[in-house]
Amino acid sequence: SEGIPPVGASLPRKIAAGIVGSAALATLSLAVVTGWLTPRYSASVEGIGRGVFGAIAIVLGYMAVRILMKLPLSAPPQHGPAYQPDIDWLARLQEEISEPRLDHEPGALVTFIDLITDPSKYRSRVAETIDLDGRSINKQVSVEFVLPNGALQARALYLPILQPVMGDLVDNFRLTDRSSSSVTNLSYLETVELAAIGLRMLLLYATGKPYQEWTSTRAAELILLELIARRRPSDAKSAKSSIKKGLKLLEGKLSGGARDLIRAYLRSLSAGYPIVAVIPQDLVVSNRVLLRYELTVIPASRSAGWEGKLRLGIGVRPSQVTVPVDLAMTAGSYHLRVNGPPEKYVVEQILRCANCRQRLDDPQTRHIAQCAHAPGESKKTHFHLRGRFGQSFTHLYMRGFADSGHRTSRYEILVRFNETPPGSRASAAVTALAGLIFIWVIGHLASRNEAVSNSDLPAILLALPAIAASWVGLSSSGDALVGSSLHARLSLILSGVLSVASVVVYLLQNTAASASDKGLTPPSHMTLAGVTDPRWITLLVLAFFGLIYISWHLLARIR
Repeated sequence: SEGIPPVGASLPRKIAAGIVGSAALATLSLAVVTGWLTPRYSASVEGIGRGVFGAIAIVLGYMAVRILMKLPLSAPPQHGPAYQPDIDWLARLQEEISEPRLDHEPGALVTFIDLITDPSKYRSRVAETIDLDGRSINKQVSVEFVLPNGALQARALYLPILQPVMGDLVDNFRLTDRSSSSVTNLSYLETVELAAIGLRMLLLYATGKPYQEWTSTRAAELILLELIARRRPSDAKSAKSSIKKGLKLLEGKLSGGARDLIRAYLRSLSAGYPIVAVIPQDLVVSNRVLLRYELTVIPASRSAGWEGKLRLGIGVRPSQVTVPVDLAMTAGSYHLRVNGPPEKYVVEQILRCANCRQRLDDPQTRHIAQCAHAPGESKKTHFHLRGRFGQSFTHLYMRGFADSGHRTSRYEILVRFNETPPGSRASAAVTALAGLIFIWVIGHLASRNEAVSNSDLPAILLALPAIAASWVGLSSSGDALVGSSLHARLSLILSGVLSVASVVVYLLQNTAASASDKGLTPPSHMTLAGVTDPRWITLLVLAFFGLIYISWHLLARIR
């Protein structure tokens, strides 16, 4: 009524699902009601008709659920229209950078340009730590810079610490130095001004002419400034076209190296905005600066395959995480530590290509011609994963992946966790064992026509596994990013179903036995562990296989 968009399915979709669902309920009533055809037709005709209506009810119910739950895969982010600077704003920026508000010294500008075009040039070591506790990912990164002597003469340095994609929000960001003191970073307008001054320096170097003598180069600078100043990411085709148009307008004979440097500078700034730390000279120790930053990442979940959909359907949290290692291409050496929950241990860790999903330690990877990472393989690269010794974390070390051969490659590490034994598998095994014992004892008594008179104890005992399954197992791991065992959850569901079914069978059999002696089970020479009733034999066999299933997985994990 207030113009607020609905959450979930739209109103027409809800109405359509309601109509189809009402038809499903109507046909279901015809399937479960007896006697509506028997006076005129035989019981077999009514049975066939009820079966047909039951099948129609199932199909219509499935259609109603599909109509109601057909939602978009991901809601688009909510934001205003993308701000694009107009020509007047760019012209003012072009004039202002001739006399900037801040005193940017040449050594600091050259270092900034080098870190934008080739981050690994001065980033010697990057260490990244990821904590998986809770429903989000907490990331802590430390970056060690080794600065050139020319930059040490500047009073302040401008170091790009990270470069997120334009339009992405950075949550809980905190920037500190080696002593955990806060470090200042530039605002958006200050960053645009600094990047524009860096572009001016590159154009002066490329053309060899001062700004006062520029003619067509001024128009080229305006075109290229638009790529730097916009607040939304540029598609690669549009950015490439603007760069090509701007380079054509430059005066003088540009060398190939100057063109490549300008392209790399603009390509980087048009894809993401740099968060630039302002470092005073007193933080530099022996040409080195150590900076740390923290941020929070909301992970995206993807249910791939039948197992993923099954985990989603029964409410089990994911058992694995995939972490991109893009920072390895920005530094000489890279360390990554992924900390899982303390009650989990690492069961699998794979470093692979994010495109073709091939392991980097697989010798067949080098023969995949269609993958971008194959041409970049070289003997200079090295990675090492800490061995699996039951710890709850994984440690990855990479070196040599910042060369030009890996510039277009994308790598990721897949880490799969399992519960440290005994965990939820032990609870599921105990529940399955209790269900098996109770079903066998009560089935044995019922098969011999023996019952506990004037007591509800058998029904209570048969219901205990269902209570344990719902109370102990199904409500666990609700606040953890990495969830409990899928096998344990399936075992608990089976134990609960068998428990409810056994209670129903016992109550029906006990009621029939109390009403008439005809309800007593006739003796039989064929028995299974003393149980002769086919209903109890079926429940006993299912409970036995359920116990074997969870016991097998429990012993495998302990081993």
